[in-house]
Amino acid sequence: MGGVFCPKCESSVEATAKFCLGCGHDFTTEGAITSTGHDLNQLKEVIRQREDLSMAEKFDMIAKVEEGANPITLGIAAAAVGEEDFEEESDSKKSNIFEEFYSFGESEAAKHAVRAVTRPTPAWGLLDSGKLNLGQKMYREAMSVGLDASTQIHTVASGEHDDIDAEAMRAIPVLKPPTRSFCPKCGSDIHANTLMQWRKWRDLSNEVLSIQLEASMEASIIQVAAHFVSEVETLEKKLKQLKKDHRAAKKKLDKLDVEELRKSIEEEIRPELEKEIRAELGIEAKSAAKGRSAAGTSKAKTGASKGRASSATKSKAVG
Repeated sequence: MGGVFCPKCESSVEATAKFCLGCGHDFTTEGAITSTGHDLNQLKEVIRQREDLSMAEKFDMIAKVEEGANPITLGIAAAAVGEEDFEEESDSKKSNIFEEFYSFGESEAAKHAVRAVTRPTPAWGLLDSGKLNLGQKMYREAMSVGLDASTQIHTVASGEHDDIDAEAMRAIPVLKPPTRSFCPKCGSDIHANTLMQWRKWRDLSNEVLSIQLEASMEASIIQVAAHFVSEVETLEKKLKQLKKDHRAAKKKLDKLDVEELRKSIEEEIRPELEKEIRAELGIEAKSAAKGRSAAGTSKAKTGASKGRASSATKSKAVG
């Protein structure tokens, strides 16, 4: 538990607030309290009166108390009976910043942003019809993997790059704090006091970043999933049409009469076949006639030549 609280309604308040926004309690009469129940104004006064601390250390300790540090472990407050056990138990149950301040996948702001950018795209129709359901486990797991990748980048940027390829992460700037500087008059740590103001907004900044990550990953997954869902729907339609055509063809084939089909084919091709056969027979008949006439002519020529030869022989014998 971090920060300070109103002693009346116990709502979380700013350490510099003058009154509670929840119940209107005036902190000038009774200051805010820490998670251990100690008065914040009294703790600040105790810290200011300590002579063993420098001005910078006093400012740093006050900042820690305002951020919710345990004043008992800091050594500026006494513990009530059994309070140590309670604090140990609460410390053991602390979780990381994302688990404590943000429930990934349940942000209404992220859902609204996704709807705003998705509505003009074809993916909105799939979401609206329920064909694309982001509540499925695989979508949640995919976005969790994306969040892990983002956390890894943040870890590298913070300078904690154990078990990470330094070459691959060389392009990531390391977010190192500047060199500490102190006020020359009072000795207070200027850097620490500046960071104190920033730390008050750190948790909210992490939540905004988480919402941005969720919205961006969800919108990206919707577009990719919508593309493949559309492709699958197109293939399913084609498959359905092919099955329909197959059933119709099979039904038509079952009703087919083979004998009737044979007669129909015979009626169509018989005239053409007869025509071709007659043409072939006519060509063969002409060839045979030509052959016979050629043979008769050659026989006649042979007989005439034999007659001339015998006549010549007889005339020679008479002479």
